[in-house]
Amino acid sequence: MGVGFVIVLHLFLLSVVGFIVGIVSSVVTYFAGKKERRRSKVVVAFMAPFAFLYTFYIGGLIGVSILADRKNVDIGIGDDWHVPLENNHILSFLELDEPGAIVEKSGRSVVWDVVAIEEKGNQVVGKRENNQYFSYDTQTNEVHEFNTESELKAASNDKEIKLMNVSKFYSEKKSGLISTWEYISIAVFSLLISVGAINMTKHIVFFTGEMFARKLK
Repeated sequence: MGVGFVIVLHLFLLSVVGFIVGIVSSVVTYFAGKKERRRSKVVVAFMAPFAFLYTFYIGGLIGVSILADRKNVDIGIGDDWHVPLENNHILSFLELDEPGAIVEKSGRSVVWDVVAIEEKGNQVVGKRENNQYFSYDTQTNEVHEFNTESELKAASNDKEIKLMNVSKFYSEKKSGLISTWEYISIAVFSLLISVGAINMTKHIVFFTGEMFARKLK
């Protein structure tokens, strides 16, 4: 699924959750709150969940997008999954449970159907879905293919090659690039925006209610 479709789907689900929470909170406010400005308070109670959920989601999406762009990784939704390799290359996936591809900065795939991989500086070695092995130099763009892992080791003069499943490699690489504190910072940023949005909603509703009441007088 494309990023746009996923975002629309998320917003729809947030609307459903916001509507349910809004109904519950407005009913509670009506019966448990004071009679003063009751109508305005009920409206705020209904609208507040929407304001909170939408702004938190959008704030988080903006924060994650900026972070992902800085780290050259995907934002975690849609059908574009990738982590950086040396010399402006990336390991890219359409689906995380499928083989990956090594892609140049220009967007050209140089090695595809990759099921296992190891990165050592400019050199990337791995295994393809057809059980063929390869080595790729991200600096010179040279690709060499081998029939067995032994041939790969002999050609690379390295008997300590430890190939990792591409999905696991992706997860560990991305975890190493983005820390938990960075995600927490984005969450706090989004939370502050959401609180501000709720306060703004409250002021707008109360102000509108007062203006309407004056006109009735």
